[in-house]
Amino acid sequence: NKHNLLNLKIAASTNLPDDTNAIGIRKDWPELTSRIDKSFDAMRPEIHNFVKQNSLSVKYEYGISSWDIAKWIGIVIFIFSLIVIAISLVNRKLKHEIKKKKRLQEGLEKELELKNKLLLVEEQFNRFFQLSLNLQLICTTDGIIKELNSASKSILGYEKDELIDKSLLDLIHFYDVESTIEEMSKLSKGENVYSFENRYIHKDGHYVNLLWSATTDSSNNLIYGTAQDMTNFKIKDLLFDYIINAIPDILWMKDNDGIYIQCNHRFEEFFGDSEEN
Repeated sequence: NKHNLLNLKIAASTNLPDDTNAIGIRKDWPELTSRIDKSFDAMRPEIHNFVKQNSLSVKYEYGISSWDIAKWIGIVIFIFSLIVIAISLVNRKLKHEIKKKKRLQEGLEKELELKNKLLLVEEQFNRFFQLSLNLQLICTTDGIIKELNSASKSILGYEKDELIDKSLLDLIHFYDVESTIEEMSKLSKGENVYSFENRYIHKDGHYVNLLWSATTDSSNNLIYGTAQDMTNFKIKDLLFDYIINAIPDILWMKDNDGIYIQCNHRFEEFFGDSEEN
């Protein structure tokens, strides 16, 4: 045990009969083998060969102790455990990264979906804004035009780019400026305006009657208005008034409730009252 000679196995070819034999190991075996080896090295080759041929050949090999077996099994198990732990940690990290990337991807997909919806709504609004037959206008509370649709060409005769950053009051009939300023003052205070009518100067010089509805966005102090061209209706009303007033007979109109809604001058002269009353 001291010299690590455990489970020693001896194998040799002998002329002795098979029997149970025992062998003893000297305590100074390592030193002895060293001296023997040195002695063999110092012999002349012919003497060395003679001794080798006429001596007993012995082969010995070390066995493996149970402690060595347990030690190596423990080392293998330890290394295997380290590998399993490392693989487990790597898998856990990969799973965490995969979940993190999945959540990030889902967040990006939702954000992209929301942006696409907003773009669609904006596109639909712009299409509605530009394709409307009525005049759509955005201006500041002091009347500076910031945006309007292509109906400006058909209603006022101006391309939209000709009116951007121009004052709305410069296009209004002189007699309607004061009333328009009053309505814009209401809008600047957060009030809505319905069915307000004023006259605008067309690019070719004639007047256009517009009927407005408008509101104000308090977040940016901009007025959003829409106007219907009432010019043809006004012409028809004037023509109708001219026709009924040209009739010499008494003429009047009532609604379904029997309320007088219109009459001619002959009716007013006969009853001594005006149409307003």
